[in-house]
Amino acid sequence: MAKSAESKDSLASDPRWGRAVVVGGGYAGLVTARVLADHFAEVLVLERDPVGPDTGVHPHVPQGYHAHALLARGGDVLERLFPGLRSELRELGAPVFDYGERISFLLPTG
Repeated sequence: MAKSAESKDSLASDPRWGRAVVVGGGYAGLVTARVLADHFAEVLVLERDPVGPDTGVHPHVPQGYHAHALLARGGDVLERLFPGLRSELRELGAPVFDYGERISFLLPTG
């Protein structure tokens, strides 16, 4: 399929590619979409569950109710991708602390 001269010129002036599609709007999908946004003019995220301000756990995510934590290096990476994330999470009530110092586990093995 031949492209018009206008679309060729716009591609030459924009070093980003056209469109990326990410399947899944969970944690990994949204972080992937953020990274791809630096390289694509448009990023489309496909998610089968409705998402709103009060969504909470998605019904099709079996591990959604498990305890989750973000380790320091992951927090550093996300802070670079989403500047101010830690502060925003703290303001919304998320516990932000050193995982190795303030977490205790009770496992079936003791």
